[in-house]
Amino acid sequence: MAVNLERLEQLFYEKFAGTPELIARAPGRVNLIGEHTDYNQGYVLPVALGFDLALAARARADHALRLFSVQYDDWVELSLDHLGEGKSAGWARYVAGIFDQFLSRGLPVSGIDAVVSGDVPLGAGLSSSAALGCATTLALAALFDVDLSRPDMARLCLDSEINYVGLSCGIMDQFISMCGKAGHALFLDCRDDSYELIPFPAEPLLIAVSNTLAKRGLTESAYNQRVAECRQGERLLSQLLGRSIRSLRDVTWEEFVSVQASMPETVGRRCRHVISENARTLRSVEAFRCGDLAAFGREMDASHASLRDDYAVSCRELDELVELAHEVPGVLGSRMTGGGFGGCTVSLLHPQAEAHFRAHLTEGYRQAFGRAPEIYVCTPSDGASVHRAG
Repeated sequence: MAVNLERLEQLFYEKFAGTPELIARAPGRVNLIGEHTDYNQGYVLPVALGFDLALAARARADHALRLFSVQYDDWVELSLDHLGEGKSAGWARYVAGIFDQFLSRGLPVSGIDAVVSGDVPLGAGLSSSAALGCATTLALAALFDVDLSRPDMARLCLDSEINYVGLSCGIMDQFISMCGKAGHALFLDCRDDSYELIPFPAEPLLIAVSNTLAKRGLTESAYNQRVAECRQGERLLSQLLGRSIRSLRDVTWEEFVSVQASMPETVGRRCRHVISENARTLRSVEAFRCGDLAAFGREMDASHASLRDDYAVSCRELDELVELAHEVPGVLGSRMTGGGFGGCTVSLLHPQAEAHFRAHLTEGYRQAFGRAPEIYVCTPSDGASVHRAG
C-alpha cells in the first residue's frame, strides 16, 4: 500500500515535460465507531489507513488548471475564472472545489499542473474523495505559501464538499486524513473540533476492512435525506422537550426515551441511532483507553445493529460480512463503516485470527453472492504530508 512517489514524479514528467514542485499525499480512513454522528456534532473514533491519494503539482503563472487522473486515465482542463459556471463533474470537482474555497477566502492561488494517483479503493466508503481534497489543500498551501493549521485545512475541505460538491457530510473524513497518526485512533468532538490521539492498545491488534464490492447507493440524495431527517428530529425534540437544541448531541438518552412515542416512527429511529451511537462512542473510548477490547467489540456490534435497524443504511452484503466475521474466533467486533448503502465493514481481530478470517469471509461471501470480497488488513497510519520533488 501507499503511492510510489518516484513513479508519480515520473508520470508527471511524461504528462507535462517537466518536474513537479512537490507531491502531497493524504490517506483514506476507516471509522472504528461513531457513524453518522459527525454531521450531528457528535463523537467519532476513526483511524487513518495506509492507502493514499497523492497529487504531484507545480504552480502556473496563469489561471489554468491542467489535471490528469491516473486511476481514471482522464484529462480535465479548467479555469479559475469559471469554477462556478457549470461546476465540474466526476473526480475533478474535488480538486476544483478546493480552489473555489481558496478563492472565496481570499487566499493567494493561481493555476497548477497536476497528476493525481492513489490506491485508496474507489467507491468503497474509505474516503477517497476526502483524501483527494486534503492532498489538494496541502499542495496549494505549500505552493502558494498559505499558513493554515491542520484543523483549518480540514474545515476548508469540508466546506468544499458541502458548498461545491453538494454533499452534506461532516468533518470526520477530512479531519482524520489531515491529523491522523500511526499507531493511534483519533477521538474527535465534531462540535468544536477538539481531538485526542489515543494509542492503540499494547496488545497486538489488526483492523480488517472488508469490501462488499457492491454497487454503492450512497448518492447525494440518500445521504442528504438522512441529514434532513436528523434536522427534522432536532426541531421536533426541541418542541417536545421545551428547550433549544443545537443538535441531537444535546439530547440525553433518558430525554429521548421520554418523548420518542410522540415522534414519527422514521424520524424517531434516525434520532435513536444518533443519540445511542454517541453514547456508544464515549463508552468505546473509555474501553479503548483501559484496554478492555471485549467491551469495545460489543459496542461495535451494537453500532452495526443500530445502523441496520434504526438508520437503515446497511444492506444484505454488509450484514453478511458482519455475520461471517462474528463466526471467527479471535474477532472482537465487526460493523459496517462509512456512509453505508454498500462499501465496507470494519472488524477488530487478534493477529492469529487473520488467516481464518480471510478464508471464512471469502468462502461464505462467495457462497452468498457469487463473488469474493476484497479484504485489507491494516494498522493505523500517519495523516497527510508534503514531499518536495527531486
